[in-house]
Parts: sequence; C-alpha cells; structure tokens
Amino acid sequence: MAENGTMGLTWLVPTITIVGSALLAAPIIVHLLFRQKPKRLPFPALRLIQQRQRTLIRKLRLRHLLLLALRILLLGGAIIALGRPIITGGSRLLPTNNPIAALLVFDTSASMGYQLEGQTRLQKAQALATEYLRRLPEGSKVAVVDSAEPTIQFRERKEAQVVLESLQIRYHNRPVLYAVREVLRRLQQPDRKWPDLPLVICIFSDRTAGSWNSGLASEIRELRAELARNLQLPTDELESRQEPLGHEGLTSPAPELPILYFDLAPPRPINVAITGISLVIGEGALPLEKLPYGLGWKQKVQLQVEVRGVGAPVDTEVELLLGEQVYDVKRFQIQPPEGQSKATTVRFRPFTIEAPMLQGRVRLKSPDMLDADTVRYWTLVAQQQRVWLVAEQAADTQIWRNALETLSQHGLLPVEVSVFTTEQLAAALAKESPQVLCILNVSRPTEELWQRLSQYVKLGGRLVLALGADLAPAAYNTDAAAEVLPLRVLVPLDLPLDTFVELPDRGTHPLFSAYRDWNTDLSVGRVYRVWQVELLRKGEQPLGLVLARVSHEARPLVIERYFDSPHGSGRVLVFTTPLYRRTTPNWSDWNNFHVPWQTNFALPLVTVRYLLQAQGQRSNWLLGEETPSVLLPGFAEPGFSWELRGPETRSGTLEHRQRELFFDKLDRYGNYTVRDLQERWLCGFSVNLPPHETEFLDGRISDDEIRSTFGEFSLLEADSPVELVELARTRLGQAPPLELLPWLLMLVVVLLAVECWVANRFYKPETAPEDEHVGTVTSP
Repeated sequence: MAENGTMGLTWLVPTITIVGSALLAAPIIVHLLFRQKPKRLPFPALRLIQQRQRTLIRKLRLRHLLLLALRILLLGGAIIALGRPIITGGSRLLPTNNPIAALLVFDTSASMGYQLEGQTRLQKAQALATEYLRRLPEGSKVAVVDSAEPTIQFRERKEAQVVLESLQIRYHNRPVLYAVREVLRRLQQPDRKWPDLPLVICIFSDRTAGSWNSGLASEIRELRAELARNLQLPTDELESRQEPLGHEGLTSPAPELPILYFDLAPPRPINVAITGISLVIGEGALPLEKLPYGLGWKQKVQLQVEVRGVGAPVDTEVELLLGEQVYDVKRFQIQPPEGQSKATTVRFRPFTIEAPMLQGRVRLKSPDMLDADTVRYWTLVAQQQRVWLVAEQAADTQIWRNALETLSQHGLLPVEVSVFTTEQLAAALAKESPQVLCILNVSRPTEELWQRLSQYVKLGGRLVLALGADLAPAAYNTDAAAEVLPLRVLVPLDLPLDTFVELPDRGTHPLFSAYRDWNTDLSVGRVYRVWQVELLRKGEQPLGLVLARVSHEARPLVIERYFDSPHGSGRVLVFTTPLYRRTTPNWSDWNNFHVPWQTNFALPLVTVRYLLQAQGQRSNWLLGEETPSVLLPGFAEPGFSWELRGPETRSGTLEHRQRELFFDKLDRYGNYTVRDLQERWLCGFSVNLPPHETEFLDGRISDDEIRSTFGEFSLLEADSPVELVELARTRLGQAPPLELLPWLLMLVVVLLAVECWVANRFYKPETAPEDEHVGTVTSP
C-alpha cells in the first residue's frame, strides 16, 4: 500500500520475479562463453589493412553489446510480466467519472414504518437511494444491506435497484450498527469478490434507541481507527485537515473511508404507543414478560397497560379483547410537554381464567402515524398443578398452605392447594393423584397408607415427608415403609442452639440453588432438634442422598430418594425436622424455619418447584430480543409432529427427545398457538415489539454520538444534496490499483521485434566490389 498518497509497487507472484532475476545473467554468460576469437592468417604486413582490421573489430563489438542489452531487456520484461506487478496509490483525486462501490445500509425496523407526507420512513430512504444510484457512473457496483439480515453482495446498478425496491419492514430486527460493523470487519479481510473500487458507505436510519447500541458504536470507532492506520493516514491529519467538498459549503476531512448517516427521523414526531401489559398484583404490577409461570385455575386477574404519547395531546380510548370479543374499553388523556414524551397507565376490569389458555390483545381505537405500536398481544396460561398437604391436624398445614396460596396468587408458583387429614388421604389417593404430595405430620401411618404411597411414587409421584414431633418410630420402620423411605427413624436428638444448616455441595443442587440466586445465606437457619436416622442400603449403595445437613455432627436434614420406572421418575424428600409450628404452651421449637424467608415462603417455594421441575414456561416474549419457546408434553417422543399457527405458520417433527421447542427468527408479532397433529396437546404464546423500538424522543441518538462514531461530517439530513462520486474523490483519495501485466506483454513484443530487426540488420552479408581483391579477416 502506498504511504501518504505516494505510489507503490507490489507483486502478485513475487517468487517468479526473484527466481527469474537470476536468469538475466544467462545472455551474458552465453555471450562470454561462445564469442568468436579472430583467426591468425599469414598476410603481408600492410599497414592499411591492419588499420582496417581494428576498425571492423570495434564496430562488431558495439553491435554485439547492443544486441546483448536488447536480449537482457527482453528477458527481464518477460520475467517482470510473469511476476504480475501492481501499482498502488497515485493521485488522491479520482476522475470525476470514475466508477465507485456504494454500500447502502437500511434500517428496516418497525420505527421506519412511521408515516410522514404519505410515505413511510423506509420508503423515503428507498427514494433517496434510488436517486443516488441513478447518478452513479457506469461500472459502479452497489450492495444493498438489510439491518435484519446483513448479507453483503455487490451487484450491478440495475440488479441492486431490484433488491432496493424489495426492502420491507422487518419486525425481528437488529440495531443498524450490526450491519456497519460487519462491513468494516470485511474491509479488514480483503475479499476477492468485492469490487476493486473506491468505497462509500451510506446508512439510512431514524436515530431511535432501538437502532443503536453503545457497545457496537465503540467497536466501530476502533475499527475505523484501525482502517485509517492500514491506509497509512495519520490520525491528526484526519482530524485537522479539511478540503472543500463543493456542495453548499460542506467540508470534508483528509482522505478516509466515507461513511454517511442519513437522518430519517421525523422532525416533530406525533405518536401514541402501547408500551407494555402488566398483571396487577396488589398495589403493584408485574410485566407479563417477567411472569415465569402460569396462573391458577379460575384465578381472577386484572391487566393494566402503559401508554406513551409524544408530540401532541392525547384523548382517545383503549380496548381490552378476550379472544376476539371486546371485554372492556377505557378512555384516557395525556398532555406531553413540548419536545418530550409522557406515559400513563390504564387498568381494565378483572376477569377470571376459565380455560387452560386465554389469549387476547389491547389496542387503541384511534388511528396513528405508526400502526405497529398501537396494539399489544397477551397470553395467560392456567397450569393445574395440584399440591396436597396432609396432617393429622389441619392447623399443622397452615404455614405451607398460606405460602403456596400466596405464591400462586402472585403468579410465582401456579398451584392448586388442597388439605387432607390422615383419614381422608388413602381414599383420595384411590381416586386421583396430585403432582406433589406433602405429608407434614402423620404420627402413625398405616400399612395401607404406605402401600398407597409406594404405588404413588413408583408411578412418578413426588412426595415430601417431614418427620413430625409426635411420630412413632416403629410405624416408620416397617417393611412397607422401607418401600418408600430411604431411612430408619431412631430417636430425637437435641442440638446446640447455634446449630445451623449446611449444604454439602455449596448450594449447587437444584433444590437450593434459588437461595444462591437470591443471595440468601441458609446458615441463618437454626435447627434445635432433629430425628436421628439411619440410611437404608441396597447392597453397598445407600438408598438416599443427603442434600442438606446440620452443622452439629453433620446430621442429615434433607434426604432424597429416586424411583425410576417406565411411568416416570418418582421422588421422595424427607425432612428430619418438623415443617410446622404450634402455639400451645407445651410446644418447643425444633427449628426457626417459621422466620420469614425460611419456611414462610422460600422453603415451600423451592421444594414444590423442584419437585414439579418447573422450568418457567413463559407465555409472553419480546420480538428480536428473546427466542420464544414452549414446553413439550411428556408423550413427545422422536417422530412427534407439531404445528405452529398465528401470524406465521411452521411445522416440524422431533428428531430426538427434547423438553422444549424453540421458535427462532419469528418476524411478526401477535398471538401464536402450538399443537400436535392429533390435537392431544395445545399451548400458546404472544410476541410483541420491544418498547424502545418506537421511542422517537426518549433515548434518541445525539448528533455528537453519530459524528464520533462515523466521522465529523457523517451526519446529513435526509434531503441534503451530496454526490457519492465526489465523496470518493475527496475523502478516500486513492486511485484504483493498476496491474502492469498487459502493458509489460506489449513491451516484450516490441522488444522482440526490435531485437529481430537489429540482429538481421547487423548480420546481413556485405557484398565486396568486383574490382577489389582484398582479403578479409574474421573477427570476434
């Protein structure tokens, strides 16, 4: 590469040039080895003849040296031509009609659908780009890049025009800076498919927060600086030197890669947008995108929406639709300050979830400049997970019952809680089975109950069994009990008052990992009494795994046993200390688990969630930022066929067993349903635009941010007149590389012709005069 605009020479095949240089000595060696020596002939010593001989020898030597030089030049020219030299650099100003390469990057996100003067912002960008393409010289190459899918391919102008006209709004999109970064990275790795022409990059975007990314902007600045170093353009020169561009007083910095940002943002945007839907919980609200599980069966819920107005006063109505039926209509007003946006919340009438899945939407009744953000979709799922609590006295279930019902009401753990006494449990298990069964205090389980429990866990049931204060060890040490429990119960043990809970694996087990996520230390839990137990074994292997223990003598506190069968994976969690608390005078606490965030909420939450293996089946997603997914049913084996219905349709068949089904690159927002082809299973989800995608004022990208990223003179109004060829001439400043191979081949042909003519001319036989009888002398 030429330095500071000077010319340089590079070789495509330098090896041939180096090896061929040694061959230049061949003509000289041949000349020296095979030159003729004069023959000595006896001749009268005539002085005139001797002088004639010396003159002829000098003349012949000059002719031989001239031919030798021509042949060396001929061979050297052929060797240089095979090395394929290229001249780089040259004049900083290109001819005015020199072809260029134009790379046009278009923001096709939802905000570019804003209507102004009868056309969207994307249509305005297409019209501008069409005019620029019309002015490009013949031979120019153009690449049209979509921000949603930044594929870079240079085409002829007519082909690029077809691609340009096919651009549409893509709701699953990326910040436009992704495409710019990809272009600059490709420039650092030369691609033979790219045209060898001066390059100009044009960006068409609207300065919304969704089109920008600060981390990408910093990376682009670094890439531009590195490209400047590769072009041997000093940074101080780039910052200080300016040359007139010749268009309405615009100036340009010293030669650099031209990047232009055409600002298509509406100058005074007027917009009303629904930015979010939340579930009302008490006095607060939880965004539906953050609702990790479903809701309870027949639970009464209330939704609220956030609406943001900008540019003008708002007085309109918003509708809540359940399915396709309008359920509630609310009127609202917004008075946004001049040049600012303002938001308000609207709450709808509560309704009851009476189906496993309920979908709907919220929409504005008045039309808007941007339709994409006037509607928002939602999906609510009622997960019927049954949890049974069992105790001899119903009061012993009160702590866990209050915790689970509260968690369900807040959408943190959707369960239906039922309470049974010991006498009711066996009969209830004969009719149906819960997902989780919690036996909190049963002092003397019967043989029939142990048999029911054994059948329950071996069919995939999940059992929590806490050893109560009044239990009879003999009732827990029978053969029937050994079919369920992983231990034998011995005697109660008193522990020091400072005995705390220990986790053998530092809390990495899924049962307790939530405590680590909450940054909660379980060692604050105190255990004053436990039942001494002995683990049962099958051969050398214990039947249970200790998940938690107490600090004093490492006594087991929580023990787990697995039951694997074709019907499912059953589990039993045994707590060696009671999980209830009484207020009677003769009661002594076995632990402090009744303290908030020990048993009151956290322990029931993590225990039941672990046994349910709840992975958090979300039903509401943001388009482009997350990949929607659904949990597959238990009968989904390889070969299971599914179908997605909604704004987009898809179908497929499972190739291997998997728990979730992911739907990447969905391009349209709305309500979706997923079902199997036999209609045994149905679920759904909703996809909405990220709220920042259509924020025209909040988070708007500043002029300084754009100029610091793309260059001091990069920011232009959409209608600013500019000539792309002139930019290439004044900002890039490098003439296209010139390969010398054809010119050298022409020179070789000319030298060959000259060498043949000179050789024929020099060695043409001379005819002596008839009347002259003079002897000749052979000379070298």
